[in-house]
Amino acid sequence: MQSDMRVKNHRTGSYHYPDIVATCQSPKFEDNHLDTLMNPQVVIEVLSKSTVRFDRGAKFQDYQRIDSLKEYVLISQDKMHVERFTRSGDSTWEYETASLPEDVLALNSIGVKILLKDIYSKIKFDPEAQEGFKVVEQRFPYDVPE
Repeated sequence: MQSDMRVKNHRTGSYHYPDIVATCQSPKFEDNHLDTLMNPQVVIEVLSKSTVRFDRGAKFQDYQRIDSLKEYVLISQDKMHVERFTRSGDSTWEYETASLPEDVLALNSIGVKILLKDIYSKIKFDPEAQEGFKVVEQRFPYDVPE
């Protein structure tokens, strides 16, 4: 399902179409069409190979200039991995990751908690993609003094 709700950064004049946007404040819209939110608290993007650089880079930099935004979440689609950036000051963002089914994504600004296993409940991953790095050979090329 494609979202028709877009977010406008009034400082830069830019528009973005996030995968999910939420606010518990009284929503502020650009006009009477009610399709452009001006005060998001949470923006969630589902990463793909074609969008990952933009979502992590220029788009996130632009979102950071929206005063109402408190949480920015990136959800991987090829493995169980969620990243959450939380505003902790005017220009400071804290970073957290979660990768286990029992990990909880807590969206504190809107009072929502969800288990990763619920986010990914209908997704079947390629087992090899989930394995990550493998130790092919383990050697110590020198003696470690005691």
